Amino acid sequence: MLRTLAFVTLLGLLAGCETYAIRGKVIDGGTSSITLVNKGDDRLAGDGFGGAEVRAILDPDKLSRKDLGTVIAAQDGTFALPVHEVGAGLLEYKVMVVVRYPHCAPAARLMELPPGDKRLLVSLSAGEDKLDLDYNIVDETRQLGEELMRRQ
Repeated sequence: MLRTLAFVTLLGLLAGCETYAIRGKVIDGGTSSITLVNKGDDRLAGDGFGGAEVRAILDPDKLSRKDLGTVIAAQDGTFALPVHEVGAGLLEYKVMVVVRYPHCAPAARLMELPPGDKRLLVSLSAGEDKLDLDYNIVDETRQLGEELMRRQ
């Protein structure tokens, strides 16, 4: 136990105080999508799509899911969404990343937190935003119960 604690402390010191962040770039594309690329990918150097909203949700499939926050992509399309979870960047966390912009189809991807040498390349295309992230199974069950009660 003591060795484990010492190891985790050492990792923290080696990592420094820098907060882990999901980094990437939003571009104008043919289909709305999110692709994991190397941080040196040539497409990251191209023209960006500023003003898009980038949101991440931790453990989106669980009732205990947690909204990690939202950032707005800079004018050049780049973004960095800080993740303030213990071990972020070292431990595996499942997240849903969603990117939205008015009059564009949203881009969404369920994934593990990307390693530091990877970036998200987000492509947005014109379209309608029909993505509902506020789905709640408890509310749905309650609504179904109310409908059944009305029918009787």
